[in-house]
Amino acid sequence: MFCSSCGKELVGQLNFCGNCGAAVEQESSPSVEGDSPPKLDSPEVDEARRSRMVDMIRSRPMDEGTRALMLDAVEKGEQRTELETVHPAKTPSIGFGEAVKSAFQNTFIYDARSTRAEYWWFVLFCLLSGVAMRLILAVGNVSDETAEGIVTIFGILLIPSWLSLYVRRIHDLNHSGWLVLLLLIPFINFFLGLYFILAPSQPEENRWRRLH
Repeated sequence: MFCSSCGKELVGQLNFCGNCGAAVEQESSPSVEGDSPPKLDSPEVDEARRSRMVDMIRSRPMDEGTRALMLDAVEKGEQRTELETVHPAKTPSIGFGEAVKSAFQNTFIYDARSTRAEYWWFVLFCLLSGVAMRLILAVGNVSDETAEGIVTIFGILLIPSWLSLYVRRIHDLNHSGWLVLLLLIPFINFFLGLYFILAPSQPEENRWRRLH
């Protein structure tokens, strides 16, 4: 640090220059409070930023109740660093057709998660397909033995898609997919299986990615 009057280097924490006697203005260290983000109602935040936040909230897809809460928070000058503060996570919805399509497209995808609705839509598809196939074979006067063989082969072809979907359902509950091996143990498989297929999906993010 140098004197602003004579240019001589200053030594120590003196309040004056030892060469010319001029007063030395001490540099103030930045405070921790000054480094913290300003609130929306502080002078440091202009109307343009407030307007951008309002536009972002209005353009983001969400229910109207949540939107109203967020807009009200901005108007009151409350600081919101994350939209999730008033926008809780929700489980993504999926329909019958999309669920069936996803199950077949992701037959060999195990490192992801699938919701409870996605699992049950595919189970419904399997049941309806089996019933429809039996009706068609019955109308076509196909023998019972042949019809049973065709239906069995159809069921076997569905196993890979069902198995990967089942593992993703376990991942959706934030458990390891290797727990599927416990289904091979009698008695335990019944109660554990009920938990895997009936437990509600977790809207929060976990170790596995979502496919939708």
